Amino acid sequence: MANRIWTRSPFYVVDSRTNSGSPLATAKLHLWISEGAVNTSGTADYQLLTKAIDGSVTFEISGMIRDFLDDNFSGTYSESDDNQRFASYAIEGVYEDDTTNTTTVISYEAYDGYTYFTDGVQRDLNGVLTTPSVTQNILRSTDTIYKPEGEQVNFGVNITLSTTLVRTYKDGAVVQTLLSASAATDSSDIIRYGSTTTADIDAIVITQGGVDRQTVNVVDVCEHKYTPIKVTFVNKFGAMEDVWFFKASKEALTTKNEKYTANLIAVGTYGTNRRQNVIYDKNGTQTITLNSGYYDESYNEVFKQLSLSESVWLKASDGQIQPINIKSSSLQYKTKLNDKLINYTIDAEYASSTINNVR
Repeated sequence: MANRIWTRSPFYVVDSRTNSGSPLATAKLHLWISEGAVNTSGTADYQLLTKAIDGSVTFEISGMIRDFLDDNFSGTYSESDDNQRFASYAIEGVYEDDTTNTTTVISYEAYDGYTYFTDGVQRDLNGVLTTPSVTQNILRSTDTIYKPEGEQVNFGVNITLSTTLVRTYKDGAVVQTLLSASAATDSSDIIRYGSTTTADIDAIVITQGGVDRQTVNVVDVCEHKYTPIKVTFVNKFGAMEDVWFFKASKEALTTKNEKYTANLIAVGTYGTNRRQNVIYDKNGTQTITLNSGYYDESYNEVFKQLSLSESVWLKASDGQIQPINIKSSSLQYKTKLNDKLINYTIDAEYASSTINNVR
């Protein structure tokens, strides 16, 4: 199943078909969201009824599908299968001559990804799909991975053919076969993750039908002064992607509280050791400033997608995976010509209060 819906962008279902020449009068869309195998038995998860205008109806379904997706990450990439589902729909039409007809059920792979405005519309027009093409099967922003020496590589793969191999290489020789699989029949396999068991590789190659389809180069970075920090985010394709920040990081704490003025008088006097201005509900938010180190210009796209991501995690120095929110509201693209060596500085805040106030 190669048909895809990127649910952070609109997906339109348009039907203007006639029935024996009679125009459409009303239409009901039946939408099923499936975890596991495609399942269109029983009542649909959503049923939308609308009147036709000039014999045509339009439904937008991305938001409803996304209600069923959840981005979750605690360091294990395979556990992120909650952000992918199968979406299936059919349109039950009533025509102006009072005849009825229901279209064949169409199923799609649904991702928590998005398209750019310049990619054009996502649309099903009378059963014909129009959606931005995706040529890569390794779902990353670039075809180069920079990582610290000794670190493993993790990446998401979308498998569309029955004979697919994902291998790692060193100096042209196969090091490991990570995946040997067929197209997804279970929603948890829409995006499958490869994790290398050896750090000493220089390429990842995906082969389908005996043909090499995509190569991702792996570059080791030697950083002696600072401890690199790994940030994992959900990228444009709805897959987990790692980006390393190799240079200095700085953490800070911002606090806030409520305040009131207390009445201290008791029997005509008060104690000077008591607080007249009382603060309460005090808590803090930790922030962090990250410096990427010097990247290739192609990584402009990585930092663009990081800035646009709604789901980002940082691996802290104690090994804990902590959610963060990117604070930087602007991103200036950098080029070798203008900026020489390219370093990005990202401001982020931890996505939880410093004092536990979960009740």
